[in-house]
Amino acid sequence: MMTPSSEPIAATAATATGRWFDGLSTQPRRVTVVQVAGPSLELRASEGADPMPTASTAAVLARWPLQQARFGEAWQAHPTPVQGPDGSTLWLDAQHGAEARQWARQARQQTREPLVQRWIASWPAAVVALVCAIAVIVWFDRVGAGWLAQASLPLIPRSVEKGLSKQLMQHVDQRWPESRMVQQERRERIVERFHAVARTMEVPVPITLQFRRDGIQAGFNAMALPDGHIILFDGLTEALTDDEIMAVLGHELGHVVHRHGMQRLMRGAGLLTVAGVAVGDFSSVLGSLVGGLQTLHYSRDDEREADAYGRQFAAAAGLRPDIWLSVWRKFREVQDAQGGGEVPGWMSTHPTLDERLKEAEAAAVR
Repeated sequence: MMTPSSEPIAATAATATGRWFDGLSTQPRRVTVVQVAGPSLELRASEGADPMPTASTAAVLARWPLQQARFGEAWQAHPTPVQGPDGSTLWLDAQHGAEARQWARQARQQTREPLVQRWIASWPAAVVALVCAIAVIVWFDRVGAGWLAQASLPLIPRSVEKGLSKQLMQHVDQRWPESRMVQQERRERIVERFHAVARTMEVPVPITLQFRRDGIQAGFNAMALPDGHIILFDGLTEALTDDEIMAVLGHELGHVVHRHGMQRLMRGAGLLTVAGVAVGDFSSVLGSLVGGLQTLHYSRDDEREADAYGRQFAAAAGLRPDIWLSVWRKFREVQDAQGGGEVPGWMSTHPTLDERLKEAEAAAVR
């Protein structure tokens, strides 16, 4: 920054006015900006009565080589920001948009901005970059994430899943109390039968079957924890026969055998990381959204794999071929009775019931 002076101004190519923040004070100063030989921009004080000072009356507050000035976007009737090499900021008045554009063109001709900076300043380039980033995310989703999870899964010991499940069981104990609805005789019969079939399937982890109630409601659901805890809610045990319960248990066992819980954590975390890096800070929400939708896709694929394992389990248990038809029909009855339709498939964590019914019908005739 130069000290104030009254040196004559050289012949000017353009003149404009604006507000200048020198970086030392929060108060702006009114200035007249002229282009002088060099080429440079001179900022001259204009607080006095003369709003456009002449060479003899203006004090030079700063002089910037034009190629070192960084011009922001000139947008409609708004001031144009200019960053000076000394850290100060100039806001050119809106009526001088033509001069701002002229100086910006000259500055670009004299210096070559980094490619990334030029792309950021270009809306078409930003759109292209966004499309490319989404393409990278989709590619990683279809090719990289699943392979990465499969390749690294053997390196993760089962003890990690045990530790995770231990924490999950604390939540289960707090939310879902032990069931008192299932008669002890039936409970023992289901447990014994389930473990017998699991042994024939050579399940690699110990399995624990628990019966729970979802508060004052029965809860028409079942779930599996990564370490082999499988939980049946009263809604299922009350609505399904023993054979149908065995089919559902086979599905849940499929999640344990294929380690879907750990795979989902690894794939989801990996995809969200890639999404964040590819899309960048300017759209972190979009990155999370894309990653979240693809995680739902993974969840549906996991459910399909568990369905396939459940059909194998049903066959090993000697269940009738159409057992899954009766299971999914009862799920449909409960869904209709609750008055809730299915969410679109692309937004759901599970395949649609229509898809599952069609697959069950096909499996029944094979």
